[in-house]
Amino acid sequence: MTLENLRLKMFGLLPAVSFAALLYAGCDRSDMSSSSGGREGEAEGERDRMGERHEDGGANDGCIPATYFLDNDGDGYGAPMQNLEGCMKPKGYATNADDCDDGNENIYPGAEELCDGLDNDCNREIDDGLTAPSQECFAGRGECRRAGLEYQVCEGAAGWSTDYRNCDASAGEAAAELCDGLDNDCDETNDNNLTRPSRECYISVAGCRRPGMEYRACEGAAGWSAQYQNCEADALSEEVCDALDNDCDGFIDNHCAREISAGYRATCMTLGDTSVRCWGYNGLGQLGDGTNTERHTPTPVSGLRGAVGISLGQHHACALLEEGSVRCWGANSYGQLGDGTSTDSSVVPIAAVSGVGSAVQLSAGFHHTCAVLENGSARCWGKNENGQLGNGTNNDGGPTPPVTVSGLAGIIQISGGENHTCAVSADGSAYCWGRDQYGRLGTGSSDYPDPHTPALISTLSDVAQISAGMWHTCAVSADGSAYCWGANPYGQLGNGSAYLFRPSDSTPGLVSELEDASQITAGDEHTCALLGDGSARCWGYNIAGRLGDGTVIDRYTPVAVFGLSDAVRLSTGSAHTCAVLEDGSARCWGNNSYGQLGDGTTQSRTTPVEVVWTE
Repeated sequence: MTLENLRLKMFGLLPAVSFAALLYAGCDRSDMSSSSGGREGEAEGERDRMGERHEDGGANDGCIPATYFLDNDGDGYGAPMQNLEGCMKPKGYATNADDCDDGNENIYPGAEELCDGLDNDCNREIDDGLTAPSQECFAGRGECRRAGLEYQVCEGAAGWSTDYRNCDASAGEAAAELCDGLDNDCDETNDNNLTRPSRECYISVAGCRRPGMEYRACEGAAGWSAQYQNCEADALSEEVCDALDNDCDGFIDNHCAREISAGYRATCMTLGDTSVRCWGYNGLGQLGDGTNTERHTPTPVSGLRGAVGISLGQHHACALLEEGSVRCWGANSYGQLGDGTSTDSSVVPIAAVSGVGSAVQLSAGFHHTCAVLENGSARCWGKNENGQLGNGTNNDGGPTPPVTVSGLAGIIQISGGENHTCAVSADGSAYCWGRDQYGRLGTGSSDYPDPHTPALISTLSDVAQISAGMWHTCAVSADGSAYCWGANPYGQLGNGSAYLFRPSDSTPGLVSELEDASQITAGDEHTCALLGDGSARCWGYNIAGRLGDGTVIDRYTPVAVFGLSDAVRLSTGSAHTCAVLEDGSARCWGNNSYGQLGDGTTQSRTTPVEVVWTE
């Protein structure tokens, strides 16, 4: 369905007609020459409220109007699209319209170019004259550098160095290299000469391995082993979904669901044995089983093991492997598989995405993909028509290989939407970039120009998790509150009403009647949240029963998903929703035209049904 583009009135101003009238009222003062002292005082007060007089217009001169530009960040330069004419320059306005980022006071024509991935001096070049290093730099303190403060900075940036020394060890002594993800011997290589395993290792206790002491240790690390035996159970017992390796084959909960991702007409999940299974529509190979055959129950992705994360876009899928690499399959018309090409789709996973070898979290948007790296930076690839890759461009002339998202550090989670992206940093800040139609970025704007680098959502703090949908976005804060913003034609913002868009919805609004949320997931036109007690709530568009309340009635506030308890993961797709339960089983509900619910049928369901798969 095509929705017409709505444009906001000028943000933060009086209506254009009444404001212009006030400005021009000060141009001809002849009728006030005999006014009483009280009227003169009122006129003087009006000037104080509106700003200084234009330099060309004296108290008794004729009106010579000029154009003024809104200066949001107070740096003396305004934005060209937000302007008005008058005889006096209002407060908060500038006479210059060359500001290339009116939301950042450090960015304006002639500003000093900083090493921050931004065009500070507005000359249309990012970090020009500064050379970026080929490796990470570390924040300095004294003679050493602190781990955890890595950032891709420009060469020679003050306070940064490519020489990493562990502040918790002797910098002048060659310490032994340990398997801890640090450069203990200060040779600029982490864990050199130690090989990471393909699965978790367990600490040895009296001949067996204790659960709860897992660690991604290096191969052969003293006191650790990849062989896990339950100290309190028979080594040959049958595998059950209890977070233990009951049958001692080296895998925990082999055939239990771990992560799940509902996409457009398809679904994928990871299992305890690190395999991936997918089902539903397969026209572009997004199920990864080597065919284009539609599947109504979970089918293994060909040749893929070691998966700890999964994310489905519109017609492609990507898996995060335990060593930090990413592999993708399905549609590739925009380079969303990350191989730097736009070749035909792949029905099986292709080679690992280049330059993304230390990923810790993954999210596929409609036609682009993003990953958070171990050092807290983020990389994105694929479609970039609206700047959703976040590197300061909107080049959509061809496939875009992985690029670093500009100006972000300490990122812990990222989420790709239709043509925008959002992320959360370790300090609880939230950022969005890309298409801003209907205010989906949450920054108070709602239209062009779309920001091509991350914009801070200033009204949110202590954010724990964020989810970018099609035309709206939602987030959960550390206290369990949920917030949504953007388009609301079906009540997907959860504020008790439904309408296309209101200017106030370009900033986050509290979801009604919802507490103790631990996860939120925004679909195309509906939203769901997982609560701390394992139950779930959904709201918005309810065609085919995607809200799971047993009806097809749209809901403008959260309603309980029927019969769902002990859920640990939740994911909304285009028109269906899925959950993983604590016992390792999975449930789905909503549209099932292509078998995306995984119950072996194509019958849509208004309440959760069990996903059926065999070993």
